[in-house]
Amino acid sequence: WKSLLPLNERWKELFPEEIETGLATREDLIRQRIMRDEAFSEELEKFWHKLKGEVEEKGENGKIRYWNFIGAETYEKTVHKAFM
Repeated sequence: WKSLLPLNERWKELFPEEIETGLATREDLIRQRIMRDEAFSEELEKFWHKLKGEVEEKGENGKIRYWNFIGAETYEKTVHKAFM
């Protein structure tokens, strides 16, 4: 214990690294998936029509099983469909 440095010398205050900021275009935000290309309401409307179409095509008694509709080729697409 005697060989340890005092706390103020061991735990020096850290200063965050300065990062130069810049502007991002709408296309940059869409590519990084921070912003959508279309409004959420438009996307939701398309999703609703797709669900209705699949219920008519594959459903039974006007219903379709959740995982039959939500499941997709990739995890990302499955999560997106579940979110919608």
